[in-house]
Amino acid sequence: MTEIFNISNDCDASSETSCRAAATRVYAELKKSGVGERSAFNAAVHLFRHRHPEAPASDAPYIVADWLEPQATH
Repeated sequence: MTEIFNISNDCDASSETSCRAAATRVYAELKKSGVGERSAFNAAVHLFRHRHPEAPASDAPYIVADWLEPQATH
């Protein structure tokens, strides 16, 4: 799905500044600090939407969920 919006070039990069890395990190850190899963997920989606306003808002949760799949327990 990320390829549809040309997001993969920026977000799938292995650099620490990529939005994929940032979204994954914010989710993990919030969960580690005791924030609920849903709130941590929403924060990661919010970060994604901030960095990619061109992507439809309705797709953002699915993109982020794909990134978090190994960590998430949806």
